[in-house]
Amino acid sequence: MPTQQASFSFPVPDLLPVAAALREAHPAPIALRCAAAAVDGLVVLLALGFFLGAFYVMGGRIEPTLRTLPLWGGVVLAVWLFYRVLWCVLRSESAGMQFFRLCLLNFDSYEPELAQRWLRLVAACLSLAAGGLGLLWALFDEEHLTWHDHISNTFPSVEETPPRRARRP
Repeated sequence: MPTQQASFSFPVPDLLPVAAALREAHPAPIALRCAAAAVDGLVVLLALGFFLGAFYVMGGRIEPTLRTLPLWGGVVLAVWLFYRVLWCVLRSESAGMQFFRLCLLNFDSYEPELAQRWLRLVAACLSLAAGGLGLLWALFDEEHLTWHDHISNTFPSVEETPPRRARRP
């Protein structure tokens, strides 16, 4: 290397902390994700309880028969979907994720865009509709990602690692 070039002093861009933060962004452990999903399930059950209580107080009859089973299944599905859509519209993590300090990141370690959140919701519905295979995929995936993680290019991570960063301009 010529000696003239050694005398130049080029400023080093501040990319090393960003690269280190990207390496630290790991998917949350499966057990933690399941615990967050269980809390979300409890919130949905609580909302269903309020709905059924209001339905009964207003004179509705709650009769679980073979004829009404699809209707009640639709009610459960509607409440669950409303819960998921609510967090999607708010651009925030669900109550279960917040309780366990999980944050949703895209594969660049930024907060996901609204379109990625919607895609994640649709992909999660597909994962469940496939008999839960999309969720079981995490057990065999090298990085423990589900189908909806791969499809939406997002994943839940523990909030302290890495620190949350704003979206790119």
